[in-house]
Amino acid sequence: MWASLFATVVCRTILSFVFGLWMNMGVIGIALAMGLDWCIKAALDIWRWKSGRWKQFQVI
Repeated sequence: MWASLFATVVCRTILSFVFGLWMNMGVIGIALAMGLDWCIKAALDIWRWKSGRWKQFQVI
């Protein structure tokens, strides 16, 4: 959850600003930022899965 929240709020916002406004890419830059956001989320999920920390989580 935290990886997804971080990637969506921080990475997508910053990358949208950089690509969309600063690099004058407009809507295409925002779409690119969204795609990169998904890649960052996937990388963070794979990193957590490989670390094995998810196995230590207990519901009850």
